[in-house]
Amino acid sequence: MLEEAPSQPLANEPAAGSLDSSHLFCLSANSPAALQRLQRAWIERLDAEPALSLADASYTLLTGRKPLPYRFSAAGRTAADWRGALESGLRRTPVATGRGVPRLLFLFPGQGSQHLGMARNLYANDRRFAAHLDAAAEALRPHLPGDLRPVIWGQSPDSARLDETAWAQPAIFMVSYALARWLQDWGMEPVAVMGHSVGEFAAATIAGIVSLEDGARLIAARGRLMQDLPPGGMLAITADAATVAGRLPAGVEIAAFNAPQLQVVAGPRQEIERLQVAIEAGEWGDDVSARLLRTSHAFHSAMMDPAIEPFGEVIAQCRWQVGHLPLISTVTGAALSATEALDPEYWAQQIRRPVQFSSALRDWLAREPRTVLCEVGPHQALTALVRQHSLAARSQVVVPALPPAKQPEHDDQYASVALGQLWEAGVPLLVPHVGDATPRRRLHLPTYPFERTRHWFEVPAEPQEEPHDKQTIETPDSSPRQNSASDHPDPLKTDETPPLPADFSGASGLRSSRDLSPFGHELIQHQLEIMRRQVDLLARSSPSGG
Repeated sequence: MLEEAPSQPLANEPAAGSLDSSHLFCLSANSPAALQRLQRAWIERLDAEPALSLADASYTLLTGRKPLPYRFSAAGRTAADWRGALESGLRRTPVATGRGVPRLLFLFPGQGSQHLGMARNLYANDRRFAAHLDAAAEALRPHLPGDLRPVIWGQSPDSARLDETAWAQPAIFMVSYALARWLQDWGMEPVAVMGHSVGEFAAATIAGIVSLEDGARLIAARGRLMQDLPPGGMLAITADAATVAGRLPAGVEIAAFNAPQLQVVAGPRQEIERLQVAIEAGEWGDDVSARLLRTSHAFHSAMMDPAIEPFGEVIAQCRWQVGHLPLISTVTGAALSATEALDPEYWAQQIRRPVQFSSALRDWLAREPRTVLCEVGPHQALTALVRQHSLAARSQVVVPALPPAKQPEHDDQYASVALGQLWEAGVPLLVPHVGDATPRRRLHLPTYPFERTRHWFEVPAEPQEEPHDKQTIETPDSSPRQNSASDHPDPLKTDETPPLPADFSGASGLRSSRDLSPFGHELIQHQLEIMRRQVDLLARSSPSGG
């Protein structure tokens, strides 16, 4: 016997491995018109059913719909959020993702991206992200004075020290590592990774060059050793590298080549402040500006030299291996070779040599123009740098995973929006397959609006042949006739002519021998019968009777 399955309540309870408070909404179609029709259908559905389970609807869309070229995504906590996004989407012109799957490159930011409250809501509302961040925090715990989690969320007396190098570098590492793992849980697999300064250690961990435990040990030691050095300063200057290099005072050097028209210099604090005053006074020209960075030390300058040797000792305690992902080095500006990845000297000198972010980015984009870039870390510093490159601004998509430092309160919804933006750009997205105390259900949702188009085969008209001339039938006797018309009726007008086939349209309608089928045989028989009767009539009307 068969029995109907018991009904289950539709609810928005959190689901492990999914966005619990902000639900991802993905639609796609084969044309802009079909996508807009689907959006309107969804607006009607949400109006009719405002209590729709967004968690189940999101799950159904992600697992039960094939991704098509024209895509729309949104995120929200309520049906009203989804509806508002749909209304806004109708005012935009959909753009196709293009052919094939784009290359995904993870970008890991450096020091200066840290801020209080970073990733707090994502940690509270997404169990997968929380698990990865907890793993990184536990790996860091033996190397720090205390638990880093309450520090970054403003819940510890040490929170005021977050900008200090000893706390900032491990905090950035922890959040960036957790974000990268979380994106990978959603099927966002990069083809390569790149890190800016301290971000290169998180990139190396994700690439498999070092383990999470060794990565945590390295980053904690790096921050502690730099913190113990004399303070310094860093200044961002909007000018090309040649201009900056030619006008720097003694003791100040370029620490980072961030963009074609943006360089960062480092040196003693007094020299950096004096240089800032000179640039703001117009001594470098009206088109050059300067901004003092929020750092405590002069990173990637000669002031880092005392930390190289002790950091090398920590490096020697770690196990290095060739990674499973390419790492684009911002030390050399090219892909890290196997020899460099295993060389302790490379990682020791990494804290001293200038950051070649701009050349590394340009080299990658020149070789892989169809790349989607994702900034995997707090804030959006690298996103801003990428957009200052003309090649990237013209053809690449760059998506920050978290909001700017001034808007940390909605980081969970922003992260779900980032997932949707990556999916819109063509990056595959998969629902994490994990055990769930609240399993999701497949719902009956608006179906695809097929664009039904009638297609007819157009047969070109063929010219018709001219009708055949009437043939004159002569009698055997060529002498003039004296008989009247009534004595000799016209055989062609006889009432005894047999009827034509029902589908016969006349000889003039026949265009080829193929037109004789299927009534061609009947037509010939009919014509022979007419000729036989004509002969009989003529014979009866002849004076000789014969």
